[in-house]
Amino acid sequence: MKSMNLIFRRTHLYLGMLLIPWMFVYAFSSFMLNHGPTFRQYRPAADAYELLWEKDYETGIPQNQKELRTWAGAVLEEHGIDTVRPLVNRNSERVLITAQRFLRPIRVSYRFSDGKLRPSNEKVRFSSRCFVCIFDMDTAREASCNGYGLFS
Repeated sequence: MKSMNLIFRRTHLYLGMLLIPWMFVYAFSSFMLNHGPTFRQYRPAADAYELLWEKDYETGIPQNQKELRTWAGAVLEEHGIDTVRPLVNRNSERVLITAQRFLRPIRVSYRFSDGKLRPSNEKVRFSSRCFVCIFDMDTAREASCNGYGLFS
């Protein structure tokens, strides 16, 4: 009986140690989802992209998604924008190409109505802003995060 009690105690101990990180992640994500309006004020505005340049660009847009991705890679390469694999979204009004980069992604928009190619850079990423504010609190309070209203 004593050995069975020891087995239950050890199982409870190690199972608890194994599952406690999962419980914290679950609690944090539940908090973020349930209290979303609290954190929405810190998100960047809709105009978080600044236009790099604009030029007329006449081309035929492929209908197939695989050909569209190849076309997007060629457009980015032609204009000197390097990326591993472009993300492409197409709707009835435009094609949106996203060149994923770690710190500064570039979004290239091509509208069918005016035939213009418009690449834009993300001004400040929400994740990098939070990284600065979480891990460098003194600097964040004094300089960078005050401009975004995080500590005012």
